[in-house]
Amino acid sequence: MHLLSGRSSGVERNLAKVDVVSSNLIARSNKGKIMFWTLVFIAIVNGEARVETIGTFDGIRECFFAREDFAANLGSYDGYFPKNMQAVCILSE
Repeated sequence: MHLLSGRSSGVERNLAKVDVVSSNLIARSNKGKIMFWTLVFIAIVNGEARVETIGTFDGIRECFFAREDFAANLGSYDGYFPKNMQAVCILSE
């Protein structure tokens, strides 16, 4: 599944909420380690959380685009996931 095919204003609104100016910069921690963004999918199945890593990205913008495309592939629209499902972009090292 190709996660980066679509683009929408919903992603741009989300990026604006977190004051992202450029997603192409490589984030570095205080210790000089290279940081990246991990897209994690969470689903509640029979009352239990199931977690799956969808991918890793150099920038939050790419992670948000992948999140939106992933939601669309689940049959969602405008970045909203079906009930009992969610995906988040997490800064990682």
